[in-house]
Amino acid sequence: MTSYLYAHQIRIFDYPRFAEPYRNQLRENAERLAAENGIPIEHLRKKNIRQEELVQAVLAKRGQHPGLVAIF
Repeated sequence: MTSYLYAHQIRIFDYPRFAEPYRNQLRENAERLAAENGIPIEHLRKKNIRQEELVQAVLAKRGQHPGLVAIF
């Protein structure tokens, strides 16, 4: 990422401002997908949580049909 910023003459200190539109677009898309599929967005605050185990718990509740399972 540093080389990309350097190549485009963006200072590393300006990265938050540079990335903000992309972050907002990503967030809006995740919220739209969650609303369309009727699933909540879960914020994982701990590093030691295994996402695979959370997905298996969701699948055990809703069944093994295809589709979006979770958004973390």
